[in-house]
Order: sequence, then structure tokens, then C-alpha cells
Amino acid sequence: MKGFGCFDFIDVRDGRLEITGWSSGPAASIDEFRIELDGVPVASTGALERPDVLAAAPARTGWSTAGFEASIACEGAGLSDWVRIAAIARCQGADVATIDTAYVRDFAAGLPLPPARLRERICGSESEPYYWTSAVRSLGEFLDAYRAHADLASVRALLDWGCGCGRLTSLSARFLPHAAIHGCDIDEEAIAWCREHLAPSRFRAIPLRPPTDYEDTFLDLVLGYSVCSHLSRADQHAWLEELERLLVPGGLALLSVHGTFAAGSHHHSPETRAVIAEDLAREGISDRVPDVRLDGVAPEGYYLGVFQTPEWTREHWSRHFEVLEVRERAMAGYQDLVVLKKRG
Repeated sequence: MKGFGCFDFIDVRDGRLEITGWSSGPAASIDEFRIELDGVPVASTGALERPDVLAAAPARTGWSTAGFEASIACEGAGLSDWVRIAAIARCQGADVATIDTAYVRDFAAGLPLPPARLRERICGSESEPYYWTSAVRSLGEFLDAYRAHADLASVRALLDWGCGCGRLTSLSARFLPHAAIHGCDIDEEAIAWCREHLAPSRFRAIPLRPPTDYEDTFLDLVLGYSVCSHLSRADQHAWLEELERLLVPGGLALLSVHGTFAAGSHHHSPETRAVIAEDLAREGISDRVPDVRLDGVAPEGYYLGVFQTPEWTREHWSRHFEVLEVRERAMAGYQDLVVLKKRG
């Protein structure tokens, strides 16, 4: 079963792979975790108390012992190429939840680190280790989905739509060196930082709503992490039309959304969760809950907490693209990943 959680830290130090994080499923308190590399068990560790996780979701059963730490002798073997690291939560001898991530040694070596305020704005934490481990996890999830439909070697131009301070853009440039990498965002401060520190990738500030001044049909791939999950249905349609204009025929857009799992797991009040559930049952989408995390960057009422069912997404987004698949909970076990292909 796919779990909900994150890897706080992954690095190779003194010939050992050091991993910390947390994960929990619907079961009672977790007893232990099994760590796997590419499906091979390499360590077992007792579950640790994580008061920070419990404080964020006090009503969640089993989240008091959601933590794990592992130190694995590796001497770097097998970590120079992409591997899959999995943490499997166990309760009373049974596997109950799994989180995983792509990983490659020294993936962020030499890359500039944005200021703490920009890191917090884009991923909800100022932590440097979490900034990088969440970045490589997200990029790995995007690349997994892309490889299921096309060859990465075919990507000549990529746009990180809603790039913030370049969390994914910088890694995309490293692992797709043959492609021209572009990033855009409404956050002018973040874009200014990217322009100064992440050349030769190219960055533009964009308006709240399209059009942009990008040329037609110059992109092969668009990545959009946690953008549509904060746009009203009207703004979603407007931006999907714009992305369709920018992509070459057959080009792909990989966009994350809050699906039904996120709707039931988000840390809203019970009253707000009830509103979201009612909207989903009636319309398949809830786009009337404000999100204040971009206050000062986006005007009031623009940035929302938006939740939508896979059925709604397939029906309505197919106006603009061929919906190849909706990968439920494919992004960090939380957001759904929608794979779109431009017709023609």
C-alpha cells in the first residue's frame, strides 16, 4: 500500500548511506521499517517517535511513531546511477505502507541553494536537506511517468511551469543536459534569483493568467508541480489552453493535482474538509477554499486549495489534451499526476 510521508535526508557519508524520514498508513502505531534499495532489503529499524509529525495531524492514528532512520554500508556501490529507495512501514509483522524515491549519489553537488525564505515558500520548509531530497523525489516521479510514454532523449526543450526558486529546474538541467531548460513563475523575487544563479537555464516572470510571451510550439515537455492544485477551474482551463499552444504536437505535459486522497488527508479543519467532500460529491471539484501560503506574492482569492476527482480531471481536461493517464498519489504519495499529450 502506498504510504504518505517524506524523506527528510538522504546522503552518502563516509561510505554509508544515511536516510531519515517518516511515513504512516491507516494502521495503528508503526512497529518498524524495512529499507530497500531497488527492491532488495538492506536494513530494518525500529519506528521512532516524531512529535513534529503528530503535531501536524493530531487526529491521525499511528502517526506518533512514524519516524525512521537508517545507516547502510554501501561504499557508494550502485549509487552512481539512479536507484529506488523504499521505506516500508510495518505493524505487527505486516507491511502496511510504502514510500519510495529515486536517488543518485551527489545529485545536488555544486548546485546553488536558494535563500531560506524562498525554500520555505516553495516546499513549506527552510530545511536544506529536505529541499534537495524532495526535489530529487519529485523529479524522479516526473521522469518515471515520462519514460512510460516517451524517450527522454527526445526532449529538446522543457518548461518548469511554476518553478519558484528552481527546485526542479536546477535538477532538470543536470539530468537532461541535451535539453534547453526554461522556468517561469508569478513570483518575481524567485525568478530574479533563478536568473542570477541558475544560468544557462532561462527564466521568465509570467502574469497571473495567460497569455505569456513564449512563442508557439517550442516545448516538448512541461512539468507543473503543485500549480493546478491551487488554480480555480476557470484558471486551470485558461492555463491548459496556453500550455497546449506552447507544446509541439505530441508533446507531453505532466501536471500534479490534489486528488481524492489529498482531499481527505489535507490538514484543514473538519468543517472545511466537509465542504471539500460535499463539493467533490456534487461536482467532482472543490475550488473555493483559500490558501494563504502565497500571500504577498499572489493577490487575495487567486491562490486556492483545489481538489478534484480523477473522473473530473479526465472529462474536463480532455477538452485541451489527450489524457493519457491519471497516476493517483504518484507525487510523494499525496498528489495525483496527470499525463497529458497534445493532439495532432
